[in-house]
This record gives sequence, structure tokens and C-alpha cells, in this order.
Amino acid sequence: MDMGNHCKKHNAVYTISIMEIMKSNIKILLSVCSFMITFTLFILISYAQPVETANGLKHLRVGYSKDALTRVNLNDAQVAIEMFTRHFGEIVDAQYDTKTVIFNNMDSMVESIRAKEVDAVTMSTLEYFRLKKLMVSIEPLYLSVYGDAVGNEHVVLVNKKDGIDNLNQLRGKKIIVELGSNGRLALLWFTTLLLKNGLPESDNFFSDIKKVEKISQAVLPVFFMQADACIVRHTGFQTMVEMNPQVNKNLTVLQKSPVFQESLFCVRKDYDDESKKIILDVVKTLHLDPKGRQMLLLFRKDRVLPFKPEYIESVEALIKEYNELKKR
Repeated sequence: MDMGNHCKKHNAVYTISIMEIMKSNIKILLSVCSFMITFTLFILISYAQPVETANGLKHLRVGYSKDALTRVNLNDAQVAIEMFTRHFGEIVDAQYDTKTVIFNNMDSMVESIRAKEVDAVTMSTLEYFRLKKLMVSIEPLYLSVYGDAVGNEHVVLVNKKDGIDNLNQLRGKKIIVELGSNGRLALLWFTTLLLKNGLPESDNFFSDIKKVEKISQAVLPVFFMQADACIVRHTGFQTMVEMNPQVNKNLTVLQKSPVFQESLFCVRKDYDDESKKIILDVVKTLHLDPKGRQMLLLFRKDRVLPFKPEYIESVEALIKEYNELKKR
């Protein structure tokens, strides 16, 4: 036998064997990799989904729009929210795993609602109507109020010494608006008022629109004739008058709005009905409990009412009127 040919054949067989082993190992390796990738994706997907009963508890994930926290210090709001979630857990015998988040803008709020990352959100009434237009699946459950009225009236104040007695006299003037969801509502109401009287919208009517956090920051500059007018809550103005009657002597109400409810507590429509009922039962009696009253006080409210459509009819009518006037 030719030893050279034998070695060549042997080497060829050996090479083929090595290749077959390598192919086999590659197949095994690919199978293992495929399994690991599939398993990893499964784990990631599992953790990405909201786990409603991972610890045997139902979820109550509550969001708060920054716009709805009108005239409320965010630190106070966070304390009140945490107090409420603990209080809620105590009342329902800790059957719920609670979580809270504050939304700084409407886009993040819409995204979280649609992704079912939150079960309920307290939002401004204007935001509610915007979400309704965007077909976001939510429904109002309750609202919180202070005093007898369900909402606030807004007033346009001017200094008596300026002799302003009609809207047109404010053209080109400087105005200050008390900020928050009620401020946006107030400005929308005033803009609608201007349009009804054949005048330009606020941005084109005033030389400057300043927005402030506190009512005193809006009223006092008008009082001292450092600004021409301001738009504030009527109840807030009355409180300032009680503290300093001179304010009422120097200032006069040029225009007064209807009552507008500024915020709502809304839940996802697919949130379970039993939980909706439990939440409503708890909040309806907050004002009867010392802890509950403390929480409401931090939010500058004194009681909670179950939602009724008529509570926000004035806001809906305002939005409709504004949109119709803009088309003219």
C-alpha cells in the first residue's frame, strides 16, 4: 500500500470528521443560543407587563397632573398623597398595593394611561376634555371641593383710580393671572369674553400677560397701580378683602365668570368596578375622619363628591363657545 495515499485518505477522513463535529457543535450552539434568546425575551416581556397580582394584592396606581395641584406646594401634595395611600390601605385592610406619581406634562400622563401603568389620575377639567377628544379611555369618578360651590368663580380686577369700566379700555395693558388649572380656565374664559365682544384673543390684546403662583402676587400690583388688571379666584379675593378691607375700597370687579370646576379624579374605564366602588366609598367619608380632613386640608379642599356630569357642564360649554367664536 502506498503510505502517502493512505495518509492522505486518513487525513481526509479526519478532516471530514472534524468538520462534522464542528457542524454538530455549531448546531448545538445555535440551538442553545436560540433557547437563551427566547428565554431572555420571555423574561423581559414578562417583566415589562404590569403584574396586577404578583404579590396577591390588587393595584391602585394613582397619578396626579401637576396642573391639577393648583395652589398646592408639591412637597405638601406628595405628603398628602402618601398619607392617602396609607390611609386607603388601612381602611381596606391592606388589600391593595398602592403607588403614586406626579405628571409634569399631559403627554406623559396620556402615555401612562394608555400603557395601563396607572389606574387613576387626578387631572384638570381642561385636561379631561382634551383626553376625551383624544379618545383616551377614562371616566370621572369624583371631585373635591371647598365650601358650598362646586368650583370657583373668577374675577377681573382693576384699580378704581384708573377709571376702567369696559373691556376695550384694557387693550394694550398689562394683566396678571393667578396660575394653575384655574388660571388656564380663567384665561380661556376671558379670551372667550374678548371674542364675544369683537376683540382680539388675550395674547394679541394685552401688551403683557404675567402668570403668578399666589393670589397676592396678582392683586397687590393692581392695588399699588403697578399692573393694570388681574384675573383671580373670587373666593381668594374675598379672603384678601376680609384680611384688608382697603383692598376692596381701591379695587373693583370689572367682569365675573360662571362657576368652573377645575379638577377631577378619573379612572381607566377598564379598571375593575369593585375597586372603583371601594375607592369612592373611602373618599366620600374622608371629611369625617381626622386623618382624612388633614389630607383634604393639604389639598385645600374640605370634602369629596361623587361625579355628576352637570358639575363640568360650564367648562364644556366654555370650550364649545370658544371654538365656535374662533371659527368666525
